[in-house]
Amino acid sequence: MTVLLLCLLLFLPYSPGYEIGAEQETKLRGSVCAYGDMNRDLYTDLLIYENTKLKLYTQTEEGGFEKTSMTLEVGRDVVSCAVGDFNGDALPDVLVIQKSKNLTYKAIVFTCTDITTSGCSPYKFEETFSDQLAIVDVDGDGKSDLLGFLQDGSFFCRLGTSQNGGEPPKFLRGFPISFVDVTGDLSSEIIFAKLNESTFTLDVWSRTVSNTLWKRNSNAVKKLDIEKGRFVGVPLFADFDADGYTDIAVPICTDRICSKVDSIQMWVNHNWRLCTISTLQGSNIISSNQPVSVVFRVGDFTLDGYPDLLVLVNKTQQSPMILENTECTECINNEGRAFTLRTSPRLIQPAEVSLGIIQMASFFDLKEDGTLDVLLEYVAAEDKEKKNKPTTIDFIRYSDGGDTTFLKVEVFSSSCPPGCGSEKIKIGSGIAWHGACVSYNMTVSRRHEQRGTQCQMPQTTHRTFYAPFALFGLGRSPNFVDYVHVGSPRSAVKVDNQRYSLKQLVPNSRVIVVPPQGDGIYWQSRLYVTPSALIIQSLIVLISVCSILLMIIAILHIRERRIDKQERQAQSHRFHFDAM
Repeated sequence: MTVLLLCLLLFLPYSPGYEIGAEQETKLRGSVCAYGDMNRDLYTDLLIYENTKLKLYTQTEEGGFEKTSMTLEVGRDVVSCAVGDFNGDALPDVLVIQKSKNLTYKAIVFTCTDITTSGCSPYKFEETFSDQLAIVDVDGDGKSDLLGFLQDGSFFCRLGTSQNGGEPPKFLRGFPISFVDVTGDLSSEIIFAKLNESTFTLDVWSRTVSNTLWKRNSNAVKKLDIEKGRFVGVPLFADFDADGYTDIAVPICTDRICSKVDSIQMWVNHNWRLCTISTLQGSNIISSNQPVSVVFRVGDFTLDGYPDLLVLVNKTQQSPMILENTECTECINNEGRAFTLRTSPRLIQPAEVSLGIIQMASFFDLKEDGTLDVLLEYVAAEDKEKKNKPTTIDFIRYSDGGDTTFLKVEVFSSSCPPGCGSEKIKIGSGIAWHGACVSYNMTVSRRHEQRGTQCQMPQTTHRTFYAPFALFGLGRSPNFVDYVHVGSPRSAVKVDNQRYSLKQLVPNSRVIVVPPQGDGIYWQSRLYVTPSALIIQSLIVLISVCSILLMIIAILHIRERRIDKQERQAQSHRFHFDAM
């Protein structure tokens, strides 16, 4: 069954452990609405919603945030935002979703020419939606498209001013429409969800021979049987077993709002497998309290190549906790991996946060240094008694003093008219391309090869907060990355247009990739290298050893010259009997 979807329309000293960041110049008050590099300087910025306004705070090189003049009037009941490029001018635009009556939603798109209030023009959709709109790239042209469902359940696809649709898939309310590669070809599929009393189904749609022709892929993911009295949370998409293919993790909860998580069903190697998380049994989890709740957020916090989970747990107080992705040697049912609570070192909250009530926790890369920090949204102590309970934002800053390394890849959108680059980035649009996927492989030892895959922003709704880049932990191996493969959200028929490869990249690299426009095959890339603590320590040891050797050689040389001088003096004072 096919459907034709025509849419017209981002050398520190060695200091291990967690550190509390310095006080910020600007207090970040409000709730996080979206991540995105709005000023295109390679640092991820924050869009924060406060009262009826959406404000932009840009990140500095030191990891602080500066308030800009961009303040958008968006009204009340804003539930989520997303950054994209809807008109193809290579300048970031903003999608704003508002909650309406009877569990419905309205949408506004702000098309921007700069990061000022006057530079953004709003376009309000007249339609009412049954769930939040998602940003994808349906036709592979580099422009952001919108997918969703209208109030009557019909399918919706739009970009700009005209609208076309196709056969409407059925959907599960509250499930973020996902744009991610689950078939291994580095070309993202569009994924909807369906749920009845006992079966959870992911409805996968793949591109065929063209960018605009999509086909339901019924064999991509099997149906998941749900026990009676169990509920599902928002699925996560990541390469949890580091085999180079995207896995799907579905939280299984004992209550509808997912305050109790029983286990995780993992789609791995074309089968559903049970993954236990015994450390959370009996704990109260703070979720998004939606029809399908956001329970976990995913990121490689330990930089070992295996993505970890971040969860907000309510014990004596609401605290963020890391569930580390570890090898399970005692697991049954061939589970392979398990999520265990990371207890050392602990996540140390800033003083003001510990006195307040944390509402949300998410991964965020401050300073863009490749180590994940934790963003916290909380109600401050002085605001607990206020009626509307305004929120404030702070961070748990993580400084990895170990010898772990990383690879960070960001794929820009292909829509880039002449002169579109920013002052700092001379190439490319500077806007992360939704659905672009990256994979890598690296030889760790003679018999072991490390792999990984990740897609940029696979979900953009319901405050899932995926980062606008792909970040891979490389563990403690100083070896070069053998291959990096980049796939654009286009049809895989034209290989040179859809896929790009890089060879022999040094660890601790940040790679910027600019895909070709239209049907072109010319890709561009730029490499930024950050020296790791291991490299710096190795250089220090090497310099120290060389210095010691030079000192020994110098001492021996001086000693030899002194002995030679003494021998010459003794020779000159010797009595020559032959001369008599």
